[in-house]
Amino acid sequence: NEEYTNLNSVSFVYSASDSDGIDHCELWGDFNGNFGLNQTNAGDLPFGLELRDGYYLWKVLCQDGFGYNSSTENRTLVVDTIPPEVTLIKPSGLYESPTGQYNVPIEYHAEDQNEMICRFNVSGTSEISYTTLEGCRNITVSRPIGDYVLWLSVEDAAGNVKIVNSSFSVSIPIVQPPIGRGGGGGGG
Repeated sequence: NEEYTNLNSVSFVYSASDSDGIDHCELWGDFNGNFGLNQTNAGDLPFGLELRDGYYLWKVLCQDGFGYNSSTENRTLVVDTIPPEVTLIKPSGLYESPTGQYNVPIEYHAEDQNEMICRFNVSGTSEISYTTLEGCRNITVSRPIGDYVLWLSVEDAAGNVKIVNSSFSVSIPIVQPPIGRGGGGGGG
């Protein structure tokens, strides 16, 4: 069971009680690379640490006045302060369709060390409210003639968000009459 945070300043909050009273509590973890005792306090006070991005194993152990102790199970904390990398490839520019509808591609590349949720919305002539992209896959959306802005939001498991956007238009192609050649010269 992993817990995520997008903050380097982390509070380890717990609750301990004993009918004989709590003598002290200890924070154990692999915060420096080796699992061991990190801090001790007098009881129900949270432990605080400044941590770099990474995966940490931790637990809290408390002892009563008679020397009996109890601890939480080991837990995993993921510190991730970096938003996902996102490159929006399409849509952009002009899409033309003789029918006045175009299946506009939404193509992008998103990368993060943790799970991501990808959403998009389209503002403009005919709007699409925020919609989740299942599995952060590329899709197409049908749009009628008009001018649009696509907003793509990618959020990682720690809550870091990267938002990118792109403008595009859908129109009917303008058919130009063929340019004719001038007529032949007259005889004299």
